[in-house]
Amino acid sequence: MTIEQAVVDALRILVPEGLPADLTGETSPIDTLGLASIDGIEFAVLLEERLGVSLPEKANPFVDDERRRARTISSIVAWVGALGLARSA
Repeated sequence: MTIEQAVVDALRILVPEGLPADLTGETSPIDTLGLASIDGIEFAVLLEERLGVSLPEKANPFVDDERRRARTISSIVAWVGALGLARSA
């Protein structure tokens, strides 16, 4: 499973009413899908399970703390990839 597949799969679980058909890399789980920052904790657990990795404990995949803004799907994928933790599937 790729990082992008794991991200979308985890979002499907967190958005039970279904993901929008126009989901793109620029979609923000917070700004577009209506999830809250706190949902990032459950999202991180789902990503860890799908990718077989451990994400940093204090990191929230939904929020870029340095920029103080919500991440997009593309920036979440890039963030996980930059951590060098994801195994190839």
